[in-house]
Amino acid sequence: MIPGLTEPYCIGDDTSEHCYQIIDTKISWKKASDICKHYGGNLVIIESAEEQKFISDLMKNIKFNVSGLWLGSDKLYPEEQRSWANGDKFSYLNWEPGEPNSHVIDENCVEIHTNDSRWNDVRCTELNGYICENSRT
Repeated sequence: MIPGLTEPYCIGDDTSEHCYQIIDTKISWKKASDICKHYGGNLVIIESAEEQKFISDLMKNIKFNVSGLWLGSDKLYPEEQRSWANGDKFSYLNWEPGEPNSHVIDENCVEIHTNDSRWNDVRCTELNGYICENSRT
C-alpha cells in the first residue's frame, strides 16, 4: 500500500476505466510520479469536466494536511509545448483565474487545490500530496 494513501485503496465509478488514489503526503512532483509508476499507475491526467467533477467530489470527503495535490503535468513552459507528462496536449482546463502565470521562475508542474479543486502552476520541487490514476483492468 502507498504510504499516506486514503481509504479505500482505489476509487472509480462504473463508467470509468480508471480509478484514483489520493495520497496526503508532502513530496515533490518527481517523487510522486515515481511512486505512482512503481504501483502501476501515473499521476492523474484530467481529460474532461466529468473526470474533474468525479475527482472534486472525492476530494470533498477528505480533510487534507496539504493545500495542493500533484496532477500529471511537468511541461507547462514554453506555452506551445504545454502537455501532460505522457505527451498528450491538454484537452480540458480548470485553472484558477489568472493561471497558469509562471509567477515564480520554473513553475512547470500542476497542482489541484484541495479547497476548490482549481488548478495552479507551481514549482515541481514544492511539497504536495498527489493523485495516482490506475487502470481498472
